[in-house]
Amino acid sequence: METEEIRARQLLDEMGISEELVESMEEQATQGDFAEGFAGATHQGPYMGRPRLFDEPLRARTVTLPVSLIESIDRRTDNRSAFIREALASCL
Repeated sequence: METEEIRARQLLDEMGISEELVESMEEQATQGDFAEGFAGATHQGPYMGRPRLFDEPLRARTVTLPVSLIESIDRRTDNRSAFIREALASCL
């Protein structure tokens, strides 16, 4: 077992969190479904972050673009991801 993995397990043990809970929290976060808090977590209070972008599950995709295209996008907007989402939506 690698040192990082051992340390991660020690931290989970120290915090009283199971690996199953971490996996559940990861799934909730991936789906953007944590408005009511993470299942099994004890934190209460407001959650920081932006509101959901869409009412459906999201999936991240990486694309490789020429540097000149990225620079062109950046000259037109301060939110590259939103710009690319809008451009894709207008083409479909």
